[in-house]
Amino acid sequence: MQHEEGTEVPFMDRPTKPRRRGDLIAIVMGEFVPTEEEEEPTRLFWTLGRVTQAQENGTVTAWRRFGQHFVDKEVPARGAGVGADRIDMRAVESDMAARLAKNANANEFENLDALNSYLLQFMKATDGQQI
Repeated sequence: MQHEEGTEVPFMDRPTKPRRRGDLIAIVMGEFVPTEEEEEPTRLFWTLGRVTQAQENGTVTAWRRFGQHFVDKEVPARGAGVGADRIDMRAVESDMAARLAKNANANEFENLDALNSYLLQFMKATDGQQI
């Protein structure tokens, strides 16, 4: 699979959303700095969370961003995911909690390459190969 900059993204299942509760979800979010001239986000970043509710067809209906205590029922259209069977979710959550304790913005990745680099260390091996 290719992302917008043309590099391979080995951890993504597909360019839509993960399939079931417990899967990792990566969402593109925007930060707005209000000005009279601009109504567009001034900064876009990727953020990680866990799917908390999904329909049988795989549509995500709720998720919790790492570092937040509330469940978000607004699932942005732009996002992707990794099945919990392909990644060590406990390790991701533990590492993210430690990172967020030191830096409130630790769950903000400026681009997909940075997100990919972070997630690769948590991928499970299948048939002796890293995925």
